[in-house]
Amino acid sequence: MIVNLHFYYEGMYMKRFTLAAVMCAIFVALTACGGGGSDDYTPSVYVAGAVSTGTGSNACYWKDGLRVDLPGANGIAYGIAVANGHVYVVGQYSNSDTWCYWIDGVRYDLTGNGYFSKIKVVGSAVYISGTKDNNACVWTNGIYYPVNYNNSYTYGMEIIEDTIYLLGGIGEGGGHAAIWTKPVNGGAWTKYDLPDTGYEYSDAYALAAYDDMIYIVGYLYKDSQSYPALWKGNSLGSLTVAELPTPNKDASDIYGYTYAIKIYNGQPYIAGHYNIINNSVGYHRAALWIGNNDPTLYAPEDQDDSMAFDVCIYNGNVYVAGKIRKPKSNDPNTQYLQPCYWKDGVRVDLSVLDEVGNSITDVSVSANAIVVQ
Repeated sequence: MIVNLHFYYEGMYMKRFTLAAVMCAIFVALTACGGGGSDDYTPSVYVAGAVSTGTGSNACYWKDGLRVDLPGANGIAYGIAVANGHVYVVGQYSNSDTWCYWIDGVRYDLTGNGYFSKIKVVGSAVYISGTKDNNACVWTNGIYYPVNYNNSYTYGMEIIEDTIYLLGGIGEGGGHAAIWTKPVNGGAWTKYDLPDTGYEYSDAYALAAYDDMIYIVGYLYKDSQSYPALWKGNSLGSLTVAELPTPNKDASDIYGYTYAIKIYNGQPYIAGHYNIINNSVGYHRAALWIGNNDPTLYAPEDQDDSMAFDVCIYNGNVYVAGKIRKPKSNDPNTQYLQPCYWKDGVRVDLSVLDEVGNSITDVSVSANAIVVQ
């Protein structure tokens, strides 16, 4: 399994998305970003991530650019939800020794060996997805619900109508993309293997549904390279997969990942990154794919590195969360990692604790998830 923080069908019948389920899926996808409001309403932007302390990292979230530092030394926040007037964040502290979630800044520790990266709130129930004791699982109301499949792991979660969807994979060293589904109110998990014929391994990260179609993003791997990928179909048992376009695809050391997807006006918006060659050196480029088109780059070519981890759409405005390298103000010849988000392609830098002490080796520094509402 490659932990990257940031097809055959099992079962008695093939589950299809009914019109009601698809409408609910659209609702979930929109409300995860706040949906839309009146033209004269200014939404709030919530971003979860981490900043450098000079000697480590600190988990935090930003609301409209104002940073809220979360308790727990050497931490990172990976997921965020806003519901019922509260801010919910999931992540870790103590250099990944302890995973936890925060509600309005109050920390609650999770038990067991593993990692947790997504959080959702449905009604008054909190759902956190991750991997515990080598099993993909969901935690809710103090109880873990493992998929009971050894060496399984999950990166993404959606809750559509009355069903939980976990996205990830199975295997060691290199996994194969898989999805597990389970009724919210009980029942067993059902596993779906995603097609990856011709590739050595694959992973799934995020899911969206629209107009009787299911879209899943992740990556495919072969010949020591990773390729951003999109699976789609009208049921979990009939998905097909294709690589997303990347510039200079045939050049050496070109690779990419996709981490998040939203649907807007019938088109998938997919956030991730790919590698680009500059003077024989490869650098990450934050990117947004719209449909199957060549990606929009979210950093100029004179910037060395950038990555995108989440996307959100509100009233037609596209928000993409990630990070970028930039020169230090006190030393333009030295670069550091800057958490940020882009609104319709315009970058908004988020406040950091210590730009001077920050460095490009502080890989945990990032904006990992975004909610707009």
